[in-house]
Amino acid sequence: MVNQDELSISLDKIGEGSFALSGQLVFNTVSELLKKSNILIDDASHNNQIVIDCSSLSHMDSAGIALLLDWKQKTAAANKSIGFEKLPKQAKAIIHAARLSHILSVS
Repeated sequence: MVNQDELSISLDKIGEGSFALSGQLVFNTVSELLKKSNILIDDASHNNQIVIDCSSLSHMDSAGIALLLDWKQKTAAANKSIGFEKLPKQAKAIIHAARLSHILSVS
């Protein structure tokens, strides 16, 4: 269970075309990241490939998955690609259950 009092999320640039997500990517934190989505799109103008390291996410729910799909769509519209590495187990389970593995490239 996610502690609603300690919800936080951050998106940090860690290199050219590389970002790290940390915290909890859940319904209550998605709107904060949605405002920062332009950072990814702007970086996509300089890089063909954007990579998001999700190893520091402690939790992700279906709202987080929806955000990843939004980022995938926005970068594709810019003729770029985005990949997500080291997704939490519960996120992979949601992606597989929703049959989105082919879209989000999750094995």
